[in-house]
Amino acid sequence: MDEPAEFDVVDSGRLRLEIARAGHDNRDTWTDTARVRLEQRVAQIIQEFEAGVTADEQQRRAAEAAREKAAAEHRRRQEEAAAERRRQEEATLAQWHAAMADARVRATDNIRAETFRNAYQARTTAADIRAFCTALEQAAEGRTGAGGYLASWIAWGRAAADRIDPCGFVNQTMSSTGGVQLGLG
Repeated sequence: MDEPAEFDVVDSGRLRLEIARAGHDNRDTWTDTARVRLEQRVAQIIQEFEAGVTADEQQRRAAEAAREKAAAEHRRRQEEAAAERRRQEEATLAQWHAAMADARVRATDNIRAETFRNAYQARTTAADIRAFCTALEQAAEGRTGAGGYLASWIAWGRAAADRIDPCGFVNQTMSSTGGVQLGLG
């Protein structure tokens, strides 16, 4: 008789029972031994199998509980991160609004200062032109010859002063009752 090949399966004559359970490579195996046959151990095999199934169910529940706990922790972290992002966005927005309010105040002050400076310069220039026109009138008193020509220049100068004066021309006239009447022109 030929010898069996190295990798051939040779029956041992012993009974073997194998039950696959849940999970990868999770199986229970029982075989005949030299002293006890498998048929004599049926009650013990059922008891061991039930214990294995119970252990598998406990492991499955523990794994599911661990997954749920991990998922809950992940959701909590995501919610905290989202809340932190919202807080940061709100803080950034609040800073932006504060900066804009500050910028508006500064811009308004700058515009007012520039407008005031320009108005003051225009008012000063108008006053200088009026003073110059008055000086021309005083210098022309008693002089003959250039009166009409000089009078048109003085009228033009006073009109120019009125146009650039931000306060308007203050017209002083004597009323018929003798009082002073002030009017903005």
